[in-house]
Amino acid sequence: MILQLSRERLMKLLLSLFFAVGLSACGLVYIGPVSNLDGKPVSHMEGINNDHNRLDTQQLKLIKQFSLGETDAVRDQKNNLSLVEITGADISESLEKYPYCIVYLWDVNCPGEHCKPLYYYEDIEKKFRDKGVKLFMISETYQYDMIKGNAERSAFDRDLYVLKDSVYGHKLAKSRMRFYNEMTSGKGSKKDLYRYFIFKKNNLIYYGSDMSEQLVDSVLNRS
Repeated sequence: MILQLSRERLMKLLLSLFFAVGLSACGLVYIGPVSNLDGKPVSHMEGINNDHNRLDTQQLKLIKQFSLGETDAVRDQKNNLSLVEITGADISESLEKYPYCIVYLWDVNCPGEHCKPLYYYEDIEKKFRDKGVKLFMISETYQYDMIKGNAERSAFDRDLYVLKDSVYGHKLAKSRMRFYNEMTSGKGSKKDLYRYFIFKKNNLIYYGSDMSEQLVDSVLNRS
């Protein structure tokens, strides 16, 4: 029995590895095995879909529609996190209201050392708020619990946005590309889909892979 059990576990592990390698060859990102060593399936594959269909009834009630008149509201995100659905058209509308807009397409599952907590970006906005800078933190997924955890750890008290599912669809790769093209008016490099954008009114004055107080200060002074 012990030998038989070991073989079963080994086969399950090998199948999981083969599946992960197959996804990697197709250019997909897969986090975790197909099943654990006890044969229990993993709930879903992160990094492929935006998880809109995983929101429960209560969470769906906390999804709000964009309103330009509420973009400066202070929220109780710790006890009642709400996500505001947003589109490129909403960003364009906001550019008329603020002298400068920082747009960040946020990867909630960001695993690298370069990933920053929410308060890092909020501090940048506060530092340049007297110049009329407005920050739009836009999640690419509806992973409610993870977004709420990030907001709680950073004591984030402003709106958190999410790419609107009914406009961009479920697939992350397609929604990223569409939003990137909207932010860059279709003129940005297709090789590197950057997540940071700075606008001066309707003019895109920076897009790239870095965001810091020093960078923002330099970009604003040059504009």
